[in-house]
Amino acid sequence: MEYKNIKQELIILYEKFNNKNIFEIDYFLSYFLNKTNLEVKFYNFSEKEYKKLKKIILKHLKTNMPIQKIYKKAYFYKREFFVNNHVLTPRFDSEVLIEYILNKSFKNVLDLCAGSGCLGITIKKEKPEINLSLADISNKALRVCKKNCIKHNVDFKLIKTNMFENIKDKYDLIICNPPYIETENIEKLNIEVKNFDPIISLDGGQDGLKFYNIIFENIDKYLSDNGKCIIEIGYNQGHLIEKFKTKFKNVKKIVDYNNLDRAIYFEKE
Repeated sequence: MEYKNIKQELIILYEKFNNKNIFEIDYFLSYFLNKTNLEVKFYNFSEKEYKKLKKIILKHLKTNMPIQKIYKKAYFYKREFFVNNHVLTPRFDSEVLIEYILNKSFKNVLDLCAGSGCLGITIKKEKPEINLSLADISNKALRVCKKNCIKHNVDFKLIKTNMFENIKDKYDLIICNPPYIETENIEKLNIEVKNFDPIISLDGGQDGLKFYNIIFENIDKYLSDNGKCIIEIGYNQGHLIEKFKTKFKNVKKIVDYNNLDRAIYFEKE
């Protein structure tokens, strides 16, 4: 079956579910075949492949399960990571943290609230000389971290911890994407997020700042001299920069590809 015929049948399927997001179809095809959009357009599908593809898309249309969780893979910084419902799906906008930090100097790195491990593992792949530790409160998330470390053939240390509770060492760089959604806003999130990403990775407490307060109060104890930290924030949390300026140096706000506040960088005094 040619691409144009597949595309037309899938558009009809989307229309049956009153789903207007037909732009997803090419995304699904690319994921399914592990090919670029251009390669997909010249691919001839077997009947068996089409039946399998249709089954997957029906699952998405019926449940709103995101494509990454259906295929159990997501792409981050040009690499493929294993994901499931126990970890946050890596977001493209988080890549700005990697872009900002790679030109800095550091040896020992901690990925705190690691989830899939995509942040720490990406840094390790780009800077193989670093020592990487990945920390999370969830045993299930740490199993995903381990799987991705093995997948990408990187040396690693796993730490089961509630924030800094079991952190014993000091690090030249701590990178962190903590939960930062206000509790009352969790139910307002898209179904693809609230039903398929773990709530523990989303819920930042009543004001969304619970984990930033913990970081602010404790992180200096776990940073080496002139140690660096970069933490992801929500688009409406750029005001946090003023708080961190009172205690740390070289505090900077980083915006994402949509020019929205995405991270705060700072260094230990």
